[in-house]
Amino acid sequence: DIAGRIGGTFTGSGGDETILVSCFNKQISITRNGIRDDSGRDLSRNEQTFVYIHMARGGASAPSGKMKSLKEFPNTISKIVSMRERVEIPLKKAFSENPESLSLSCENFGGANVKGQYPSCDLAYEFKAFPKIPVVLLFWRATDGFEADAKLLFDETIIQHLDIEAILFLSEHLCNMLIH
Repeated sequence: DIAGRIGGTFTGSGGDETILVSCFNKQISITRNGIRDDSGRDLSRNEQTFVYIHMARGGASAPSGKMKSLKEFPNTISKIVSMRERVEIPLKKAFSENPESLSLSCENFGGANVKGQYPSCDLAYEFKAFPKIPVVLLFWRATDGFEADAKLLFDETIIQHLDIEAILFLSEHLCNMLIH
């Protein structure tokens, strides 16, 4: 049961089946004809890719609560630079002058303030990319001698749900949501 495994629900029969699942702050519908968000918009190719990979991976584990950076997962060396260039640097550039706007953007897209769990950073928000895939954004303001910084953390079970490339697509999607 794919729907149950990814934390969604299954409806319909006879060729009119739909899987409904939360994806960040939206409900998405997965049918034979494609994937749409709750406004009826077709998801982008990158969005569809991480949805389909999540469905195909076979992971059913609930989050463990143990969060890790991308570099702590096996076989991610080649993706560290991509994560920095496509996610961390754009977030720093967009919000280093106005971190309060990052807080507002995070809240607008369903982020839960988890600063209390990460006292070393200035901002920390947890997103439910999918019901079983939490992602935490950490942000440090620029201070004397140090520029602003941003990092994403993933539950250690994410590699049961997404491959490394899909984790990068998901991260880029979060970055783009927050910036635009």
